[in-house]
Amino acid sequence: MILLDYLVKWWSRAKRQSKFRPANSSIGQDVELHCSHVQKHLVMGAHVQLTEGEYTGQTGTIVAFEEEQQHSQRPRAIVLTDMTHKQVVMDLSQLRECHEIFSRDSLQGYQLYDFVYLDGPGKEVGVIVHVGFEEVSIINQHGLVRLVEPEEIRGKRRVTPQRFTARDARGNILRAGASVTVQEGLHKEMTAMIKHINGSVLFLSSPTRSENAGIIVARSRICVLAGNKPNASSPPASATTNNRQGFIRPRRRGKQQKDGLSMKPVRIQAGPHKGMIGAVRHVTPTHVEVELDCQSKRIQVARNRVSVLTASEISGPKNGPVDAGSIPRASTPPLNPQDVADWLHFK
Repeated sequence: MILLDYLVKWWSRAKRQSKFRPANSSIGQDVELHCSHVQKHLVMGAHVQLTEGEYTGQTGTIVAFEEEQQHSQRPRAIVLTDMTHKQVVMDLSQLRECHEIFSRDSLQGYQLYDFVYLDGPGKEVGVIVHVGFEEVSIINQHGLVRLVEPEEIRGKRRVTPQRFTARDARGNILRAGASVTVQEGLHKEMTAMIKHINGSVLFLSSPTRSENAGIIVARSRICVLAGNKPNASSPPASATTNNRQGFIRPRRRGKQQKDGLSMKPVRIQAGPHKGMIGAVRHVTPTHVEVELDCQSKRIQVARNRVSVLTASEISGPKNGPVDAGSIPRASTPPLNPQDVADWLHFK
């Protein structure tokens, strides 16, 4: 039974005994052997994880066996690691087969999917797609992947990704977390979620891709918000500016509808300017800006603290002038009622 391949069926730690089933069922029945009479069997090209030593936890591929050790009692394999691309020599007892690729959680404060700024004159940015023991892999705004050391990274974005926006091919606003469909290029018809936005460049995350941790790069103008139909009323992409700052400035569309208080003469009902009159120059949902008649200045007043002057309050008693004492003013002579109306733009 020397050099035959068996599969472990049962093993007793106390008795140091194992029961094996032949890999080729035509060879014979199950056998029980002492653990010292068997050794682990791995083939060239197997993907393994290192279980002991300096590189514990790392994964790699067996690229060769030491010739003089291949049939010895303690065979040794040469493993090319996935992260550092170094060749290390390990005993077969220190290896186990696996399918996943090992990745660290962080390296000097940088984690997977962090948006980072790189040193250099080109204002290069990117997203971390793999964290190694000494370096990280970054996919930049051009879709190129490169290995960099933490010392080459200027810093990472520390604000929430949702603050940054872009416009798709139909003028829809895009933010991190939204799903888009790529309409052109290498990733045409792929639907992915926006991970980060940098100007008009989208870093998308696709669960169907294993390469580069699922991150792909596409321009916003070749993407469309998933599930959104063309809408003639959607503003074009040129309607927004300064996307780098994370806010949208809509295009002004003609004359806005006037508020009921706009340009009306009012009396202030409360506060330090109580009793004074003026004209409303600007209106918001909660406040009005009043230009005081007596002081020639503008103040902000809550809407519920002003009342619109009636025609009788402006013109005064019939066939009589306005009672100047009833309206707090600076020391000025009484005005003609018509002059007051003209001054306050009363209609």
